[in-house]
Amino acid sequence: MKFIAPILCALAGLVIAAPQPTTTNTARDAQNGQLTYFATGLGACGVTNQETDSIVAIDHQTFDSGNVDGNPNHNRNCGRVIRITQANYKTVSKDVTVVDRCEACQPGDLDVTRTIFGGLAPVESGRVQLSWHWLT
Repeated sequence: MKFIAPILCALAGLVIAAPQPTTTNTARDAQNGQLTYFATGLGACGVTNQETDSIVAIDHQTFDSGNVDGNPNHNRNCGRVIRITQANYKTVSKDVTVVDRCEACQPGDLDVTRTIFGGLAPVESGRVQLSWHWLT
């Protein structure tokens, strides 16, 4: 019995010293917002895009947070990949690349091509709820 107390004290010390989980924002943290579509052309990242491209314009606050030197072509968010999930009509996901800035979007909103939108929801709906997260 006199050996049990030291063993219990040693075990308690191990539990106290065990690493504690931390919470940090990761690329997998989900964001929520509304999905709309736009006409393609020259985007804020300096690339001209087509209607069939898997691209996205992110809200201007998120886009601007990636500014390096004031030149939007150098923005750290350009070229990053997002996975969009929409479950209002059918649960489906699409991966898209950031190429533009959406001035009218609220934080968390995304603007995609009509082709991508149509793969997530009926185009005639015009605006749907979504969740998304960064892949890169």
